[in-house]
Amino acid sequence: AHYFEDTVYLGTNNGLFYQQDTNVFSEDKIFKFLKESEGQVYKLSQVNNELFLNHHKGTFKIEGNTLEQIHDIGSWTFTPTSKPDLILGGDYKGIKYFEKQNNTWIHTADIPGLTESSRILVFENDTILWMSHGYRGVYRIEFDKNMQPKGDIKHFDKRHGFPSNILITAYKLDGKMI
Repeated sequence: AHYFEDTVYLGTNNGLFYQQDTNVFSEDKIFKFLKESEGQVYKLSQVNNELFLNHHKGTFKIEGNTLEQIHDIGSWTFTPTSKPDLILGGDYKGIKYFEKQNNTWIHTADIPGLTESSRILVFENDTILWMSHGYRGVYRIEFDKNMQPKGDIKHFDKRHGFPSNILITAYKLDGKMI
């Protein structure tokens, strides 16, 4: 669930539902199905003042009760970077760069050397990103000031002291990387 611009959005395995009223528990209010959102919703990613639907069919920008598809590979998450017109997107095949051009988000490149499904992305700081894979551990990517990868991508798993390779997850809690 996500609250954005006086609308409550609910993502399900059947698609995305919305209600444009803050009193979601009122008996006469129902959630409406957002057309063309059929299928598995993974996340609703808010980046600044924009809302994105990360979905099995790709990534969509949500504009009220309409969708604009901006990527067609199954998408887990979007995360802002230190550059205001650059977003990183984790999908089934790695991490993608999305740049804002003429008020539209465009997939411009992939992070080279990473083809793993990239479900969870967490920045430790402006230049270090951690990516969690469901059963392969975590990956550490360091960027330069232009958000280009710097050095090799580092992979950490059971061989590096974790109790298992499964469900190792990075989070931000109270502003700290965990």
